[in-house]
Amino acid sequence: MATARSTKDYDVIVVGAGPAGLFAAYHICENSDLRVLVIEKGKTPSKRHCSINDYRECFKCKPCDILSGIGGYFLLTRDYFSSAGTFLALCGSFMVSYTRARAESLGFAAKVGIMQRPERIVFLGAGALIHPVALTIAIWMVAVFANFTALQRLRFAFKQDSGPPHPHKKEDPPLKSVPVTKGET
Repeated sequence: MATARSTKDYDVIVVGAGPAGLFAAYHICENSDLRVLVIEKGKTPSKRHCSINDYRECFKCKPCDILSGIGGYFLLTRDYFSSAGTFLALCGSFMVSYTRARAESLGFAAKVGIMQRPERIVFLGAGALIHPVALTIAIWMVAVFANFTALQRLRFAFKQDSGPPHPHKKEDPPLKSVPVTKGET
C-alpha cells in the first residue's frame, strides 16, 4: 500500500499530464535536483493510446497534442524560434484538415497535397528520434509544407468549382416557359 505524501514533500507540482505537463516535468527533473509531482485526473500516460488503433478511422483526437508538447518543450528550453515554427506547423496542420473537410462538405474532392497527415507524422517522428536540431528542421518543414498543402487543396477545390457547369440529369427535364394570359387558370 502506497503511503500518502504531503505536497510539502515536493518542490514543484505540475497539474495535468498532457504533452506540455509531461515535458515540463521531464525538463525540470533532468536539469535540476527539484522533486516534481505530476497530478493527472485522467488515465496515466502509459495507458493512453490513439483510438485509431481500435477503430481504424481517425476521430481527429486533438492533433495538436503532439505539436503542443513539442512547442512546450521548445518554450521550456527557451528556443523561441522553434516554438514559433511549431505554432505555424500547428496552424498548417489544422488548415490541411479543415480545407479537405470543407471541400468535401461542398461535394468536391480535396485529397491532394505534399504534406498530408502521414507525412507530417513521419517528419516529426524522425526529427524527434534523430536529434533536437533535426526536430527543429522537421518542424519548419512541416510548417512550410503543411500550409502549402492547405493552399493546394484550396486551389484544387476552386478549380473544381469554376469548371464547366454540370449537365442536367436525364430524369430532370429542362424547364420550359409557357405564356400565361390574364384570367386563364
